[in-house]
Amino acid sequence: MNRLIHSFDAHRRAMQLSRTPIFVFVEGDNDVPVYAKISKIACLGKPIFCEVVKAKQLNSQGGGKEILLKYHEYLKTCNSLIDNFHGKKTLSFIYLDKDIDDLMKIMERSGHIAYTQMYNIENYLFLYGNLSKSISQLSQYLKQDSFSNAAAWSKRYSTQWIDWVKICVFSELNCTAYNTREKLGHNLG
Repeated sequence: MNRLIHSFDAHRRAMQLSRTPIFVFVEGDNDVPVYAKISKIACLGKPIFCEVVKAKQLNSQGGGKEILLKYHEYLKTCNSLIDNFHGKKTLSFIYLDKDIDDLMKIMERSGHIAYTQMYNIENYLFLYGNLSKSISQLSQYLKQDSFSNAAAWSKRYSTQWIDWVKICVFSELNCTAYNTREKLGHNLG
């Protein structure tokens, strides 16, 4: 089912008019079932409904995280992270993949944003999910028993990729530092 795409103003108004009191915003398609389940558990079985909204449903430019951070800033500016519209309260909450935001020191601090502790939500699925069941379609190409211990499998492959990840993070940090110096140099010169 295709969802409507709204501008920030229109989506805020739709939230105010909706019967749903809690709106959970996520970066992408893979995040929806995970955070829908987490939100349901967080409501502790109470008849509180929440709607999970993907970033691409908000009419804005950029990637999922960038859009959600812009929307957070918009709601914050409008004093609508917790909105009270004619007595109807609406709460907005945003889940974001940490990526390397902690290393870049760009994590947004807000009671309405939660970052994954790992790089992204898929890391949790590999580590804590049923890895064997998740990749059963690949079993004709790979030995099924090699996935019986998700933690061991994750550790084995993460150690094989560690040097590549270090290079990527180092490159990103240096590019950011270089761009910052360039901007400062142009502003000072």
